[in-house]
Formats: sequence, C-alpha cells, structure tokens
Amino acid sequence: MTQRIAHLLFLSSVLLFSLGCKKELQSTGQKRDNSTSQRTQVELVVQIIEDPHLAAGLSNLRGEWTERSGGQLVVEEVALKDVLSADRLQADLIIYPSRFLGTLVARNALRTVRSSVLSSDSFAIADLLPLVRNRLMPFGDQVYALPLGEPPLMIALSAAEAIEGLRNSQPQFMEDNFDLKASRRIENAAAVELLVLAIGKISLTSRRAVLFDPETMQPRIDSPPFVRALERLISLRKQMSEKRIPISLMSSNRVVAQEKSSQSKPLLPIPPAGEVYDYARDTWEQNQKPRSLIFMGFSGRVMSVTRTSRNAASAFQLLQWLASGEISTHLSQKSSATMWYRSSQTGQALLWLGGQNADQGVREEITRQLSAEDCFLLPRIPAIDSYLQILAKAVDRAQAGDLTAEQALVSAAEQWEAITEERHRDRQRAAYRKHLGYGEFEK
Repeated sequence: MTQRIAHLLFLSSVLLFSLGCKKELQSTGQKRDNSTSQRTQVELVVQIIEDPHLAAGLSNLRGEWTERSGGQLVVEEVALKDVLSADRLQADLIIYPSRFLGTLVARNALRTVRSSVLSSDSFAIADLLPLVRNRLMPFGDQVYALPLGEPPLMIALSAAEAIEGLRNSQPQFMEDNFDLKASRRIENAAAVELLVLAIGKISLTSRRAVLFDPETMQPRIDSPPFVRALERLISLRKQMSEKRIPISLMSSNRVVAQEKSSQSKPLLPIPPAGEVYDYARDTWEQNQKPRSLIFMGFSGRVMSVTRTSRNAASAFQLLQWLASGEISTHLSQKSSATMWYRSSQTGQALLWLGGQNADQGVREEITRQLSAEDCFLLPRIPAIDSYLQILAKAVDRAQAGDLTAEQALVSAAEQWEAITEERHRDRQRAAYRKHLGYGEFEK
C-alpha cells in the first residue's frame, strides 16, 4: 500500500512538472511572437519638399503600407528653405526636386541605394527609359536616389495661328522663326531662356561641361556662345514682328491640357542653332548635324533614404515599394513636376499629360527624348539655385539696357566665382565632376 501511494505521488509530480513545462514553453513562444510583431511595427517618416499633390497621394497609400508591412507611415510636406537650413534631416525618406541631389550628397545626408534594391525584380531597372537610368540616377559612380519622373524642356505653341505659321515656315533652326520665352512656371525663367539659346550654340563635343571648367570650376557663362545668346534675347525683346512664332519653354507635365479650354497645346522639341561654337578651335562654324536639343533637370522628383534614419532596412523596403510597379506609376502621376519614366508606363502617358487633350505625337516625342543617349542635365551641385538667380538677374539687367550682354555676363561670372569660393572650390569641383560622371576630383 505504501509503495502504491509513493508511486502515485511520483506520477503526479511528473505530470505537474510536464504541464508546467508546457505552460512555460507556450508562454515563451507567445513572448517571441510579440517581440517579432513589435519589431515589424516601425514608424517611418517621409518628408516631401513643396509638392502638396504628391504628399496627398502618398498619404493615401498609408493604409496599404501598413497592411503590407505592419508599420506606420507619417507623411510631412516641408518647405525647401527649412530642409536646406536644417543641421540634419528629420525623416527616414525624403522626396525632393532632383536638382538638389548634389546638395544633399555634399551634406552627407543620404544613403546610397542598396544593390539589393537596384537589382530586385520588382524595381526592374531595365524597364527605366535610358536617360533616366543612365544620366539621372547615377551621381558619380553611385546611386543615391530613385526616380519619380523627370520632364524634358519642351516648346509649347498656344495658338492655332502659331501652329499654322509653324507648318508653313518649317523652321530648321532656333533663330529662324522662334521668339523664345520661358514659362513663368519655371524657376529663374530668364536664366533658363539664356541656357537654352546658349547651349544650342555650342558644338556637341563641348556641350556637356558648359557652365564650369571641370578642372578649375571657372565659370564659362561669359564665353562667346553665352554672350551671343544674350544679345539674341535682347534683340528679340526689341522686335515686335508678327512673323515670329511665340513659344514657351515648359517643364511641367500638365501643360498639354488647358483647364479652361478644350484646345490642346502641342509640345515640340527645342530646335538647334544654325551656327555652333567650338571651344577647342575658338571658332564659329555651321551646324553640320543639326538635331533637336534635350534639356533635363529643371523639374522632376527623386526619393532617397536619409543617413539619420534609425530604420534603414524598413526605409529601403519602402523606397523599393514606392519606386516599383503600379505604386510608382500611381504616385508619380500625382505630381505636376514629373513625367513617365518607364517603358511600361508609356501606355498610360495621358494620365501625366492631363487627359484626353494630349495627342499621340506629344507622347511619342517625350518618350523619344527620354530614350536618347545624352542630354544637357542641369548641374546638381550645391547652391545651383543661387547660380541661376544671379544669371537671371544678369539677363534682366541686359534686357533693361543697364549693361551690355558682355558686361552683364562678366559680372555674373564674378558673382559665380564668389559663390564657388564661399562653398569651397574643391567641394564644388568634386560635386560638379560627380554630376558629370567623372568621379571624385584627383588632387
């Protein structure tokens, strides 16, 4: 009897111990699940520089991101001046005008895009149109940002009479019939007018590094092509000929459709100049191979993961998601500063161009330009807006008759030199060479 009682007591203790272990294991397992859940519930802050429609579009994707990742998305629209003056970025990911890429890289504010993102099937880098993939994405030998679209500069004819005049005259060169005037939607419009005319007057072999000498950072805006271009602008403003065709330079993707009219605005490529300047020979010569000009970098939006992000892994997941598939197409269309940038998006071009008023010719021309091998890309260097503001004022002073074209540009070049010195010449030179694809400057 005593033995049986002892045996029963032993079995009871084993059973209780076993149950206790199971409860402990279950409890431990539950804690592990909670821990995993907590790690995935990351809050990411995305700052968007001065683009309310893009900010609204991203805000509408917050629920989908939460369902996908388990994390939270905070979307903030911020002013450019606040970002440029801040000591550090207060965000995990930032969406900004592409011309400020070099500014943020120089501040060491951005992480390079992970190779796993660039090579992912979802991002599909081969689907990007060539200029976007080969010129806009690289900065030096690295990629710091993924695109949301970059419109090329185009000329827009706004009146039926102008269209008919264009068909009748069929001008071959910019000087033939065009009275160039940039849209006021373009920042520093007077400077952009000058750049388009001047760069069109430079031979193809000299056209890439036209604003600065890449070895010394000496400005080239007081060289013969720029002087002649400014003299041309002064002359055009004095002429009121009815034979000339008024055109506007446009960089917005909404210029095709007019809000108050059913009449569309045909967009055309920028025609070349009849004569071009060869810096190596210091001579003017006939343009033997005239071709339309492609200008990029005056609009556009890109996305980057910041160095201040404490959730870089999640931020790169978000970056890849926003730059891929239907999400990227949907988001890009929300901004008026973007354009389709993938081959797979060309069938939806109307959604960027304002709807039914866009014609097939416009879609084909923009796709052709974005599929080109090269273009003039506005230098993505620190203080680029300051350089352009000075150039715009020089154009205004020359057109007002306060200075000759040469005097105005010499003065602007001196002010450019002052900016370069203030920003440290070696740093500006390194940024410019990165922009050109030369890599770091070798001292």
